[in-house]
Amino acid sequence: MSFYPVFLNLEARPCLVVGGGKVAERKALALVKAGAEVTVISPTLTKALKALAEPTTENPKNSPKTAKKGCKTPEKGKKGKKAGGSEKPLEAGKIRHIKRNYKFGDAEGYNLIISATDNLGVNKLVHSDAFECGVLLNVADQPGLCDFILPSVVDRGALKVAISTSGRSPYLAAAMREMLEQSLPEALASFVDILGAARIKLLKEGANSDKKAEIYEAFIESQMLEWIAEGKRAKINAFLKDKLGPEVTLSKLLKSNKLTG
Repeated sequence: MSFYPVFLNLEARPCLVVGGGKVAERKALALVKAGAEVTVISPTLTKALKALAEPTTENPKNSPKTAKKGCKTPEKGKKGKKAGGSEKPLEAGKIRHIKRNYKFGDAEGYNLIISATDNLGVNKLVHSDAFECGVLLNVADQPGLCDFILPSVVDRGALKVAISTSGRSPYLAAAMREMLEQSLPEALASFVDILGAARIKLLKEGANSDKKAEIYEAFIESQMLEWIAEGKRAKINAFLKDKLGPEVTLSKLLKSNKLTG
């Protein structure tokens, strides 16, 4: 099986996690970090998930416009029920908790589902339901039931390095991630932000391709990573003034050239 590599924007998107154990916890927390509106369906939760949970007894149907006509739910046709319900928006960093087992029809209205249970019957039910609703599904440790798989990720702020073996050996992917984590310094997170802000400034100024390439190369070949790691702000400011203009400092660059959208 061949997979298409992609990074998804899940900001404010309704996503569902089925299960409340340690694996489900990791998946849910990753979705929360990505800005998704996360609902967890499980009779029980880990302590970490409980700390984030806003209890609810019904599927909030966060995004009814995404539901497919072929998606059958137990609530369809019931008078007084309205897709979307009366659920209030989630607070940042919170999840919704539906305290029960998964049931057919729960998939409706979500953009993405992760099933993280050790019950094959439940996983197959979620798979059938997600397929009926046209919702992309990942089932932990069951690549045959997945529409997409999750890579091992080295996270350096805006810089993400994803490693996948197409489901053949998660152990190897994890081992390679550990190798890369040792070779990619933490300072890369700040470096990417600085370089991104410089790019926005150059775009605003209408710099030509040759000028931009020259400056980007200077950044890459500089000791910026070392200066960031050692907190040498004066060195960073001197470099920025030389390459971007005498008025540019790190704080001014980051403040006036924030990446939006």
